[in-house]
Amino acid sequence: MVACKKALLAIYARFAFVVATVLTGFLLTVVIEWVSIHVLARWSYDARMPVLPYVNVGISPLLQWLIVPIVSLWLAFRAELPGSRPIGPANR
Repeated sequence: MVACKKALLAIYARFAFVVATVLTGFLLTVVIEWVSIHVLARWSYDARMPVLPYVNVGISPLLQWLIVPIVSLWLAFRAELPGSRPIGPANR
């Protein structure tokens, strides 16, 4: 019973870490993109660029901050599993 609770706690902690990491990165990306476009005028988007409504920031930087951290964290957590072997050219 105690081992089961510890396992569930570990899963919950990892899930909370992933959610916090992705959410923080996503929100920072929105703020940095918005300030860079609308306040500092460092760049602008072409009319064909899909943007997030209401904040008018590009969808691609936001998707990048959703996909890359999730995949990176999944690979890192996967590498910690018992019996897993490192991914890389030396292990092929």
